[in-house]
Amino acid sequence: MRILIVGGGEVGTSVASGLTDAHDVVVLERAAERAEAVRGTLDALVVEGDATDLDVLADAGVGDADVAIGATDDDETNLAVCATVSEVSDTFTLAQVTNPNYVRTWREHHGAFGANYLVNSRLRAAHAIARIVDLPMAHDLETFSNGVVHLVEFELDAESPVVGEPMAGLGTDELVPVAVLREGDVHTDSEATTLAAGDRFVVAGTHEAVMDCSAHLTPEAYASSVDDIVLLGGSETVRHVATHLEARGWAPRMVVEDEARAHRLRDDLTDTTILVHDATDPEFLEREHVGDADVVVVGFADDQRGLLGSMLARQQGADRTMTIVDAAEYDTLFEAAGVDVAVHPRAEAAEAISRFTRGRHAENVAIVERGVAEVFEIAVEEGSLLLEHTVKEAEETLPESLVVCAITRDGDYHDPRPSVEFQEGDRVVAFASADVSDDVLGQL
Repeated sequence: MRILIVGGGEVGTSVASGLTDAHDVVVLERAAERAEAVRGTLDALVVEGDATDLDVLADAGVGDADVAIGATDDDETNLAVCATVSEVSDTFTLAQVTNPNYVRTWREHHGAFGANYLVNSRLRAAHAIARIVDLPMAHDLETFSNGVVHLVEFELDAESPVVGEPMAGLGTDELVPVAVLREGDVHTDSEATTLAAGDRFVVAGTHEAVMDCSAHLTPEAYASSVDDIVLLGGSETVRHVATHLEARGWAPRMVVEDEARAHRLRDDLTDTTILVHDATDPEFLEREHVGDADVVVVGFADDQRGLLGSMLARQQGADRTMTIVDAAEYDTLFEAAGVDVAVHPRAEAAEAISRFTRGRHAENVAIVERGVAEVFEIAVEEGSLLLEHTVKEAEETLPESLVVCAITRDGDYHDPRPSVEFQEGDRVVAFASADVSDDVLGQL
């Protein structure tokens, strides 16, 4: 496909880097310095100019593009790109936005703003936090086959009881040990791979099996149930986290520093206790027993206060900290501060856009450690390479890193044992290293 990406910032370059190997990518960037930087780092055509200018769009080949993506840091610019492109071509349009009102308008009036698809980075980040809040070692969780299959990436602690065990030992009828990601390498031989501290361990299975696996590999110190969740900051992303938590039955505590903001939040959040105070006051945090919380989620308007809040939560003794980080360059600082999970709204938006673009060739696509591996869901149809072949035959025929993670049949989970034969109508979830994923998708 030919893909036009407007914006050479963090989101635009991240999306482009994941697509240039398989697609013809054009990056349109207004700022000359940034355009030059993109030219030096990406194998893509870079056009300098304003994407709302029809002549510039013509220079970028908008008429030949299959997809146009508004990926700047400004919502209105991204929506203007969609509106302009949709007026002059039949190109499929996507935009990343942060204002939930735009998403609401688009959902109620599909096609509003000339956009075929919108990605809200704050909502995506909030969802990323909420779905792993009760999985102590998890860094990411994705669902497939209408929620029947869960795929989780755990980071193994040195104290984890599974360190030193063979990866295959964790397999059950409803759980597949998929892969170990170690120092940039992908290990899928479950019999030959021994789990080690620091490994990113990917498993797939039913919700119940994934929860059991989490309990098995979690050090005893973190194995208690999650009951007390504290949210520090009161940012818009944190509000979305609270909404997700309430929907799952939790009643978190939230510390907000502005009384007017707290009043608005109380109108939206019925099960969340909202406290108004300086969320970086150590005496207040101690008085409110933040150190006794099972999870502390930190989300301020700026990363420096977020770093301070995270450090204080760890200092108070909180079991687990999850922090919303806007600037990728702060990663090492948050890691040094002992933050367990750092979630980047822009990175979540970039992944969602990449998944959507890649997913036009599959039912669903998840990116595991960008540039390392992908997981995709396909339907077995008449003429499929998989039809009337077994799981073992598929894994032996297709590239070496391929792992069949799960099969759902008539809506139910089906153990992908080596002897199982694929049937028409099956939905198959498969894992492959990034260097062969396009080849696998092309064959399937």
